[in-house]
Amino acid sequence: MASLLENALFYLKCFFYQGNININNMQGTGFAWLVRPLLRKRGIELTRKETADLRGYFNTNPSFITLVLGIFLKALTQQRDTAFSVRNSYASACAGLGDSFFWHGLRPFLFILAFFLYVHVSEYGALIYPLVYTIFHLAFILVGRRIGEALGGRTVEIFNRFKLKQWADFTDKISVILVGMILVNFIKYGEQGTVYWLPIAFLVFILGFAAHKCLRPILFLLTIITFILISGYLIGT
Repeated sequence: MASLLENALFYLKCFFYQGNININNMQGTGFAWLVRPLLRKRGIELTRKETADLRGYFNTNPSFITLVLGIFLKALTQQRDTAFSVRNSYASACAGLGDSFFWHGLRPFLFILAFFLYVHVSEYGALIYPLVYTIFHLAFILVGRRIGEALGGRTVEIFNRFKLKQWADFTDKISVILVGMILVNFIKYGEQGTVYWLPIAFLVFILGFAAHKCLRPILFLLTIITFILISGYLIGT
């Protein structure tokens, strides 16, 4: 029972470890806050330099925090002299991978999918965004530590096997298709029987293509949604 409560407390703390994020060590203070109880439990004593390094600069994607922590714990027990360099290497890799997968790919995709389902299926479609994103985030948090402690430096094999970097491109393509479906439906039913929507649609396509090259995906999708809402309101009036 005590072990279960300790694990529950650890995973709960994972959602708050960024509370002291700052410009000096980014998430370093929070990482040390998570790791110290685990080190005491295992009877691992750090030197003064290791203690300073523990709360030194650290930055990674929040969904990968337990994975990096597990890798660090394994390295600390097997190759202590390289533990902090391994931690920093995987923190940087997971920062880029996590930002690409969660923030570049998954968030915009779920946003446009929720909007599409809300408009064309049911108002409950809006729940897709928070529910699915939360499930992904929780899944990575819950399994990350076990994977990190089991595989250590070999964790990169999982990244290569599942090709996580390509998932963002895949979700981007689906998002573009959904945006196209929304726009086609909007143009089709906005003004039935009129032809002047064709040049407007072409102009919107050109502007959208240019915006897609200049704006981040989430900003591009927000621009599209704003355009649809404003245009729909003007047509309705």
